[in-house]
Amino acid sequence: WNSDVCSSDLPDLSVTGSLNARQVTVSLANATANDFLGILTQGTAAGQINATGNNIYAGAILIGVISGNSLSGTDLTLRIDLQPGCTQAFLTSLLRAVTLFNSNVNPSTASRNVTWTVDDDAGFGFSSASTKVSIVAVNTAPSVITSTEAQLPWAQYTENGSVVTVDSGFSISDVDFNSMNSSFNGGTLRARVYQGTTSDRLSIQ
Repeated sequence: WNSDVCSSDLPDLSVTGSLNARQVTVSLANATANDFLGILTQGTAAGQINATGNNIYAGAILIGVISGNSLSGTDLTLRIDLQPGCTQAFLTSLLRAVTLFNSNVNPSTASRNVTWTVDDDAGFGFSSASTKVSIVAVNTAPSVITSTEAQLPWAQYTENGSVVTVDSGFSISDVDFNSMNSSFNGGTLRARVYQGTTSDRLSIQ
């Protein structure tokens, strides 16, 4: 996601000139271990936000340094120390380039509560604004794993003989399984014999 919060939403940033020595904090109060905050690199042209390591630039101008980006319990906090080159316009672009990424294939769908805080270096304290990020889950197809001949000899049927198990090493998994969705109820299992004959039959024994 990209922030729709601009610097004018946060008090004490209506000054002109440099915002040097102020600190911006973006925090999630209900983060998970797989949530990550970062900065979207837009490009390196004049005014475009880009990040190299902990340094954040607008074009070639250094505007901020990431001084912290860590998870403590369920609190995920990104801290940025503003530099002499940071103006209100650059800070607006920076706030709009803050990103959230979740690395879990089955993430919690609880909305993330985001707080934006600016500390003033002039002794006037800090000011905050809040927003939310919705998390949309995507259904991932199950994984079907069959045995290879190296793992398990392929089934061999003898004419007029008894039925044989097609693949005793067959397995299936679904990363979407969780405490709320722990079965394949409503799904479909389909087995098909390629290049079969009209006399071939599949069954469950």
